[in-house]
Amino acid sequence: MALFAVRLFSYLISHQQAAYDTAKFFSAVGGYILRVFGLFVATAIVWFAVLFLGFQLLLNAELSPQQTSYMAYATSFLAFCIFGWLWLRFAVILPAYVAGQPMGMRAAWQASRSYKYQAIFLSIAYYVVPAVGLVTVASANQLGGVVDAALTTLIIWVFAVLKITTLAAIYDRMLSDQEQSIPDAFD
Repeated sequence: MALFAVRLFSYLISHQQAAYDTAKFFSAVGGYILRVFGLFVATAIVWFAVLFLGFQLLLNAELSPQQTSYMAYATSFLAFCIFGWLWLRFAVILPAYVAGQPMGMRAAWQASRSYKYQAIFLSIAYYVVPAVGLVTVASANQLGGVVDAALTTLIIWVFAVLKITTLAAIYDRMLSDQEQSIPDAFD
């Protein structure tokens, strides 16, 4: 996925096919993977904290088994949406790195202010759409194991491409917003 993301980011951001030599390309992929891992660790801490607190509340609440299952689902949904929102706010460091303009987490947070509400919607969509697709595939058991696996893989890949192109679009928008705001400062 990282190989695909680096190639797609370089194509979408520069609007042309980037010619990489092999060493430079794999160096870019390695740096990209390290940044993905760092983003995951930083946002997963929040995800685990929300899950932990939510499940602690569930353990201490006196609920029926059905209410407990609904609350567990709601807690995991909330944790995933918070994780997705934070990921989208910070993940502009990935296309920035590929474009040769690395930025830190603080700069990414500041730069992503203009789409913080869209990031909430996208994080919900990033949870609901694949969940519906995967549940639909899982409920169609008569298709057979190979077809189920192929459809699940297809859903995951389509969704990964959607996320990567979303990040490229966000980064491209961020760059155009910066270019528009610079001349305004001198007027």
